[in-house]
Amino acid sequence: ADGKLHEIWWVPGGGTPSHVNLTDAYQLPLAKDRPTAFSVDGNGGPVTQHEVYRGANDHVYEVVW
Repeated sequence: ADGKLHEIWWVPGGGTPSHVNLTDAYQLPLAKDRPTAFSVDGNGGPVTQHEVYRGANDHVYEVVW
């Protein structure tokens, strides 16, 4: 609702949920619509996380970490 991207994660089976505001942390443009997120298996390398969204300026952005 605030146009910012929020990442929320936890360890399955226990632990305290954690949160980071990706928009503020990485100075990203505000989102206009709902983002979509997915992971890509690195085929033996690291798994990457992707978040794709349309910004308030109608540009499409992909955040990868």
